[in-house]
Amino acid sequence: MIYITKLDCSAKTARANHFNQIKASCPPELRVLFISKRSKNDFIYHAKLIYYLLTHHGRPVYTRDLSLAILFALFRRATCLEIHQIGFIRSSFSRYRFKRLLLHQFLKSNRTSVVVLTTPAKRVIKRYFNLRDDKVRVIPDAGNFFCTDKSPYKPGIEKYIGYAGSFEKGKGGIETLRLASFNTDYKFKTAGQLTPDAQNIIKELENVEHQGYLAQKDLEQFLSSSHILIAPASSRVFIGNNDITYYTSPLKLYQYLFYPVPIVITSSQVNKPLIKVPHVYVVSANSLESKCWPKLFSELFEKYTKISPDKIYDDRSPFMYTWKDRLVDMVSNFS
Repeated sequence: MIYITKLDCSAKTARANHFNQIKASCPPELRVLFISKRSKNDFIYHAKLIYYLLTHHGRPVYTRDLSLAILFALFRRATCLEIHQIGFIRSSFSRYRFKRLLLHQFLKSNRTSVVVLTTPAKRVIKRYFNLRDDKVRVIPDAGNFFCTDKSPYKPGIEKYIGYAGSFEKGKGGIETLRLASFNTDYKFKTAGQLTPDAQNIIKELENVEHQGYLAQKDLEQFLSSSHILIAPASSRVFIGNNDITYYTSPLKLYQYLFYPVPIVITSSQVNKPLIKVPHVYVVSANSLESKCWPKLFSELFEKYTKISPDKIYDDRSPFMYTWKDRLVDMVSNFS
């Protein structure tokens, strides 16, 4: 399989991180060839693209870029397009009509298929384009051990509540800051790129330490030193004005699972896949001001000083889905 992206994967973006995680997790026996830009204007990337477009016809192509998917499909290559945002399919905006038309033409070929993150997303695409069930496959996001078979657990002396992830509307970052404002007796640490709204809120909070965007090694340290990890996504999640509540995947939660730390989440649609995982605690998505939060934090700080990290690993192991597992599923999509 050839996995191609037109992104600059040295950039500090979620899509670049997604690609780099999969690349770093790839075992040699899968024989996956990764092609990406190393800078904004990368001549070698374009040369490779042309070369593999004209050669290696027996190797299928996997990409998240519609334009690349169409290009390789035109050359009669087995091609899979991974789609994360499907708001354009239901949108009434005229600028999305051409994109829907391109996707429709792409899906007409017997050599093409689509991967989405959730079952509701699959239903939308199947119904809109009238597709066979095997034409659209669900492969959720994943998490990973960073450097060892078990992620190192190194809680600091100072107890704090950690959040690492997006600060876009509804995804958990803003909700974490609101939660901190209602629970000033507790220390919070956050990581991720702040939106303007988040920057304005965090200036007023003395109990929040923000560490910005973290590279993988620093993120490992951040997660492994937390005493509690939280993901308080709201009941609705948006990117811009697009409601993606039923079509997005709780990426940070898949990563959280690999650390032997209690996790507190809200009962939102986004977090639904992990509600029944051991050592994951669920609070109502509309209860950020509730007194149940400080009570739960106090109980967890005390309870998890007595629980072995190995027990948490063992309890969660059936639910751990790694980037390597995901890559195997991606390759098997062409079987």
